[in-house]
Amino acid sequence: MESRYKRQYVVLLIHILVWSLLGFVFVLYPPHNFGVKPPPEFWIIQIVHLVLLIGLFYYNSLVSVPRYLLKHRPVRFAIAVAVNVVFIVGINALLEHALRLRSLLSSRMGPYLPLSTTVNIYILTTTLLVLGISTSVAVIDQWHKENQARQSLEQHQMKSELVLLKSQIHPHFFFNTLHNIYSLTFVDIEKSRESLHKLSRMMRYLLYEAHDTVPLNREIDFVRDYVELMRIRLQESTTVVLEEPQIPGNHHIYPMLLIPFVENAFKHGVSSRDPGRIHIRSSLVSRKFCFEVKNSIVSKVGLLASPDGGIGLSNTLRRLELLYKGRYCLNIVVVPENTYSVSLELNL
Repeated sequence: MESRYKRQYVVLLIHILVWSLLGFVFVLYPPHNFGVKPPPEFWIIQIVHLVLLIGLFYYNSLVSVPRYLLKHRPVRFAIAVAVNVVFIVGINALLEHALRLRSLLSSRMGPYLPLSTTVNIYILTTTLLVLGISTSVAVIDQWHKENQARQSLEQHQMKSELVLLKSQIHPHFFFNTLHNIYSLTFVDIEKSRESLHKLSRMMRYLLYEAHDTVPLNREIDFVRDYVELMRIRLQESTTVVLEEPQIPGNHHIYPMLLIPFVENAFKHGVSSRDPGRIHIRSSLVSRKFCFEVKNSIVSKVGLLASPDGGIGLSNTLRRLELLYKGRYCLNIVVVPENTYSVSLELNL
């Protein structure tokens, strides 16, 4: 709000300066170049013409252009311009005739007085110039307003979509985790209690911290808690390697961007019968954050599929496009030896 008022004051100041400059140019009209002192009637006509030009500028930019030109009525706009030009040229001609300006200047300038014409070329030229500038300013201002409105609408739509996407992620995550804990209660009650404790800590993070951006090290901690939660139900045949470098807390990231890739690895890289391996690595160099997840493929289900319709990964891909457009690189490939690899690079 304050910036908008500041912009209005700047625009008002620019208008005052421009009209002051134009008025100064009117004072330096050619009679001074010949060493001739114009009569008072000359200055009266100059002041009247300046006032008429100011009125023409704002009438054209605030009325004629919005009402006709911007509403695709060029004929009416051309008629309005012609009427304005005839009006201003006519008023000046009547004033010159009523004040006998021509004869007064002739007595003072003699041979230096320009030849008389039916239409005052100077009046006509300045009138058309002001009309052209006024039309250009009005059109550019309208384009700027439409562009701002379009950007504001796009930002509002993006924020609404992000809120919707984020609201989908949390239930999806909790559904999968609670399902795992429920399965664990049939095997080991003590481990299921420990899992619920870890889950409550993760819920606090999602409910009270994961708004807008979060410190990168907190998001890495969340990934570690999730991995520890998943370790509880793993068989000895599954190996999980988590590389956690020390990451300073002055870098931020949008929450819940990393965990869907880890979820996907546990979903398709863990089996009660076959051995599996999951390798999670993260690194930060300058402002470039790299996150890599590799897992052996032991599930026969489609890699991007999930029982609830694949909200996790497809949601994350959309959020990346909205939040880090042009600042991320995501590679998802199946490498030799039946290994699924996800590599994400973010410019923080």
